Amino acid sequence: MSEARIDTACARVRLRWQQACACFLLAAFAALAGCGTSAEPTASFVAPQLGNPCQHFECSGHGVCAPDSSGGPACSCDDGFAGTHCERAVCWAGFHWDANHDCVPDQSCAAQPSNPCGAHGACDDSQHTVACQCDVGYGG
Repeated sequence: MSEARIDTACARVRLRWQQACACFLLAAFAALAGCGTSAEPTASFVAPQLGNPCQHFECSGHGVCAPDSSGGPACSCDDGFAGTHCERAVCWAGFHWDANHDCVPDQSCAAQPSNPCGAHGACDDSQHTVACQCDVGYGG
């Protein structure tokens, strides 16, 4: 059976990351086309037109957006960033934030080829960097 569409109103609706049109036939024309005599409008659904889910989805400049397994947007974050939009800087185990707010590898006194503090100091790596605690009267 063919459907007579003399006057159609199309409303844009948003489905999770997709846009679709829902078209509503006016009741009077539906009755004329032999689709029933109800005074209520009838509706038909038009299949969604899939677009780019990443078109309006940002990864904060620290990642790349690509569709996930459900067709929605997902960020693949650069090293050192995490979060839904790669908005959070992270420093993993074995690394620490330095004075310039860069994530750099941890250092340890034991990994140094020789005692960096010499005979008048003690090596301290408690802050994940090599620092010397000098004996009284010595500096460096």
